[in-house]
Amino acid sequence: MNSKTFRIVDDQRIEGRIFHAIRLNHKYFFVKVKVYADGVIECWEHFDQTSFSTYLESGKILLDIPNDTRIYVHGLGEINSKEFSRKNERRLYKRNRRLY
Repeated sequence: MNSKTFRIVDDQRIEGRIFHAIRLNHKYFFVKVKVYADGVIECWEHFDQTSFSTYLESGKILLDIPNDTRIYVHGLGEINSKEFSRKNERRLYKRNRRLY
């Protein structure tokens, strides 16, 4: 999913996009990643593009669900992943990252 969002900063509307990812924090969580035009990225905390890239490279934030993994989905519970890939989500993230 690639939805639009916004936030207000000093009475200014900052446009953004929402992506979904997996966040590793002792177990895997299905999370929203909000990427804003001013370079701020929200995923449980605020990142700039450099620190978010570091999290991606470290494996703490994943764009694909690892095979044979239990994933916690807020409000739903835990699900088991056998095999899953969201190549479109990865492509959309990279394309929109360049826009901002």
